[in-house]
Amino acid sequence: MQKRSVNSWIIAREGIPFILFWTLPLLIGIFFDVYLLSIAGAAGGILTALFFRNPPRHLPAGVTPSTVISPADGKIVDVSEVIESRFLKKMMKKASIFMSVTDVHVNRSPVSGKIIDQIYSPGKFLMAQRHKSSVLNEQNAYCLEVDDEKRTAVVCVQIAGFIARRIVSYFGKGDSLTQGQMIGLIRFGSRVDIYLPLSAEIRVKKGDRVAGGETIIGELAR
Repeated sequence: MQKRSVNSWIIAREGIPFILFWTLPLLIGIFFDVYLLSIAGAAGGILTALFFRNPPRHLPAGVTPSTVISPADGKIVDVSEVIESRFLKKMMKKASIFMSVTDVHVNRSPVSGKIIDQIYSPGKFLMAQRHKSSVLNEQNAYCLEVDDEKRTAVVCVQIAGFIARRIVSYFGKGDSLTQGQMIGLIRFGSRVDIYLPLSAEIRVKKGDRVAGGETIIGELAR
């Protein structure tokens, strides 16, 4: 896991070295009139820029401190009740979001609150769609104390996938976050799990598409 400062660029700065890498074959191809090399360099650079894109996001109207916003773009692959074993050690509602290589990979805070604990765990790189990836894969977990009347605790977990090999985290224990704020990214295909209290209302179902920073995942009990 890498820890970096937050950026609001249209392309996440972690992608700049990869984009610059592709300029080499592009320039060599142009200089020596090797068109296929130029095309490969241009295509590689464009595809890399698309992966690291960071489009502006806007919270939906009517959100409250109890509203839980999707932390990632992708597809809901699991909604279930499980034991959250990292921090709270109790049954919680979990929603899992799978990010394919074509999705935006910037992650955002689902709520406004404070990071009261953080655990980074090295691990395997199983396919992120598999349920075992929530436990066995490399991951970075945040426990957030929500800025609501009950000081509710929720858990957000960045999980590396089969292709993803690096989790970037912008924040750590003791930092305060605002709803929809960038918290990091995962490179090249991954998953984000979010755990809510059993009293929360989940507003998504398996198979739904969600957008980080915009789609409402659920509502915490007030």
